[in-house]
Amino acid sequence: MEKVHNSHFYFTGCKFIRSDAAKAPWNLHRRSIAGQLTAERLQYFILVLAGLMVVIYFMTYVWMRQLFGGAYIMERTLRSKYMRHLMKMTPTFYEKNKTGDLMAKATNDLKSISMTTGFGILTLVDSTIFLIVILFMMTFLVSWKLTLAAFLPLPIMAWLMKKIREDYS
Repeated sequence: MEKVHNSHFYFTGCKFIRSDAAKAPWNLHRRSIAGQLTAERLQYFILVLAGLMVVIYFMTYVWMRQLFGGAYIMERTLRSKYMRHLMKMTPTFYEKNKTGDLMAKATNDLKSISMTTGFGILTLVDSTIFLIVILFMMTFLVSWKLTLAAFLPLPIMAWLMKKIREDYS
């Protein structure tokens, strides 16, 4: 269980580092506007950005591989449990159910669960981490008043969207 727990910290850490490294171009742009950018500094920043691109790409690759690898392991585990369950069934069960339907559940349905799990976790982590990073950056680098003004309407918008969905459902 501890190995799984540590991998969650690894995934979260990769996400934070990726989102933090993505801020580097904005820092370069800010320095160029302020007139603090010389040819040597530009060359240094270009090399740093190229290095960051490689690091971000590698971290994204590892993160995606681990994430969808976990979804594949889950699919394989579910498929094994499903097949063990089918092996315990009586012949009358197979007379009542079509073999094609049972095979479709073993292939298509489990693959759909696997893909949903992988993309669901990806979306959850991406949206949560990016929201935290954006909130932090806006609060401390831009203005806490502007951040409050930008985020204040979000709960109201969520409530309105829920209300509209209920009205049209």
